[in-house]
Amino acid sequence: MSSHVDPGAAGRGLDLPRAVLAGGAIFLVWRAARAFKGLLRAAFGLGLAGYWTGFWS
Repeated sequence: MSSHVDPGAAGRGLDLPRAVLAGGAIFLVWRAARAFKGLLRAAFGLGLAGYWTGFWS
C-alpha cells in the first residue's frame, strides 16, 4: 500500500484550534475598541469640564 496525501486536503475540515484562536482575537479586539471608546468619552468629558471651569483655556 502506498500512502498518498492529497495536497488539497489540508484546507478541508474544521481546524478547531485555529478557529478558537481567531474567535478569541476578534473578541479581544472588540473589547479593546469598547474600552477605548469609553476612555475617549471620559477624556472628552474631563476636557470639557476643564474648559468650562477655566482650568484649560
